[in-house]
Amino acid sequence: MSEYVWPCPNYTMVSSPFGYRNGIFTPGAEFHKGVDLAAATGAPILATKAGTVLTAGWSDSFGNWIHLDHGNGITSRYGHANSLLVSAGQTVSAGQKIATVGSTGWSTGPHLHFEIIVNGSVQNPLDFVSDKDTVATSNPSNPSSAPETQYIWQSPKVDTLAYLNALSQLEMSTVSVDFNTVTKQEIGDNQVNLFIENGNTIYAPVVLDEISWTTEWKGTPGQLQFSIKADSEVTFTEGNVVRLNVDGTDLFYGFIFTQKRDKAGTIDITAYDQLRYLKNKDSYIYENKTAGQLVQMIATDFHLQCGEIANTEYVIASRLEDNCTLFDTIQNALDLTLIHEKKLYILYDDFGKLTLKNIEDMRLDVLVDNETAENYSYTSTIDSNTYNKVKIAYDNNETGKREVYVVQDEGNIKEWGVLQYHEKMQKGENPQEKANAYLSLYNKKTRNLTIDSVLGDKRVRAGSSIAVLLDLGDMTVQNYMVVQHVKHTFTNHQHLMDLTLMGGDFSV
Repeated sequence: MSEYVWPCPNYTMVSSPFGYRNGIFTPGAEFHKGVDLAAATGAPILATKAGTVLTAGWSDSFGNWIHLDHGNGITSRYGHANSLLVSAGQTVSAGQKIATVGSTGWSTGPHLHFEIIVNGSVQNPLDFVSDKDTVATSNPSNPSSAPETQYIWQSPKVDTLAYLNALSQLEMSTVSVDFNTVTKQEIGDNQVNLFIENGNTIYAPVVLDEISWTTEWKGTPGQLQFSIKADSEVTFTEGNVVRLNVDGTDLFYGFIFTQKRDKAGTIDITAYDQLRYLKNKDSYIYENKTAGQLVQMIATDFHLQCGEIANTEYVIASRLEDNCTLFDTIQNALDLTLIHEKKLYILYDDFGKLTLKNIEDMRLDVLVDNETAENYSYTSTIDSNTYNKVKIAYDNNETGKREVYVVQDEGNIKEWGVLQYHEKMQKGENPQEKANAYLSLYNKKTRNLTIDSVLGDKRVRAGSSIAVLLDLGDMTVQNYMVVQHVKHTFTNHQHLMDLTLMGGDFSV
């Protein structure tokens, strides 16, 4: 053990390291002068070294904080405490409980900000102390002062192996299609109505050419694009509401973000639905919430409207998301749900309402075949994301040797040659399990299918499952596939859509 004591026993997750980072409360890069240790409110904060209390009080940034003098030009600081247990001028011993963890001052959640300063210069605290240096508080005989129950924090990164295993087990495309229950779209006129709301005034501008509405699988807001002729009678600005109604069905509700004007008087307008605001960054610490409850919490914080939010069931015990986009914060929760429940949920905007649905509830009675698809692009390749041999290396510190785990498909190696994936395993992972999972997932062709100019169906959005019956040459698709990307184009006479599909032997 070093002469320094770990300041927060049983809490070892560094949620924000020492050094430069993206600003949390200010834009741009900032220098973080210490380390942040994620911990539960009320957890003990210990003096890292014997010394004298220089400051025990309040600051706007640190909240409740303590500054200790250890002599020889060395001091330490402890910020964001819930309560202070010492006062200025008091002498403390190494390992003495001096405060409790909180979230006071400029803080996004309960944690300890810990600094070590040498001769006026901040140093990386982890160069002085490790979690192995934890000691009991100053009165270990008193049960009330013993270290509290460990608070389990999820890593900000989702377990890739578990995620891939769960995703591969969904097998969306194995659901058989009763082709008597699916329907082909027919060509027909469309009554397309587009409105722009500027305050209390509603305009119905004349649209040039076409309107396009695009949705993506995840991490991207729904987008509406159209062009109008400049008209002094139609005034609007960024932030104004745009609504799209086709044949009496409300399809899009969003806000103007971009307008581009040219010399000829054409105005190109781009609007996004509510999901655009999930590109904002923030830091969240939450406990005992499902992914659905997290969506509702974020929606409340950012003044977004919610519609149908599925009960995602899996309760996330605790989670830290530091300086992440709201998209990533939600997606990490959905990925954890996928791992534990084997259920995949899709987040989208349904005409101004955030909606979260199980992908199984988004299957449509829509058929795409050679007659309804004007053109398609199909790619079958082993050039990327295909591996028939997986090698996982692990450096065993106990033996001082490198262990290598290999799994391979001799049949595919004979046919394709050796296509090897290599990875160095992290501590705590199962190398054999990881190698087997990777081989199962990637030992196959990568197939990509895009279909252009399909007769449109207003119900189809990213995340929908549709029936596909296509002869692709080296294989026939005759099952449900998931829409990864869809672009709808509307005129007064025609509705078409471009699709990117995934599922089955197709890559996810």
